[in-house]
Amino acid sequence: MFCTGTRLQAIKVLHTAAWTVFASAIVALPVAAWRGEFHVAVRLIALISLELMVLAANRGRCPLTAVAARHTTNDNQTSTSTCRCGSPGGTRRSSERSSLEDSCSR
Repeated sequence: MFCTGTRLQAIKVLHTAAWTVFASAIVALPVAAWRGEFHVAVRLIALISLELMVLAANRGRCPLTAVAARHTTNDNQTSTSTCRCGSPGGTRRSSERSSLEDSCSR
């Protein structure tokens, strides 16, 4: 079982991987068409269309946003409580945003 902070990190990694795949597909589409590889272009169009349908079904938001929100507190900060799993690094740290706010207020 993962700690909440570890789960949030896994969600962020998954989101970044998905974003990379879809952004690469969007960039590769005109390249494939320019090179005359229309069978590749059709597959990229299908992948991009799938992404658009998922976003449309979720009112323009990534579905991982709601999943990540369950692992954060208000103001986009992770909890600073200790994880129940007792894994190394068991305390969860605040987001970078709150760290910057803390350092600015000193």
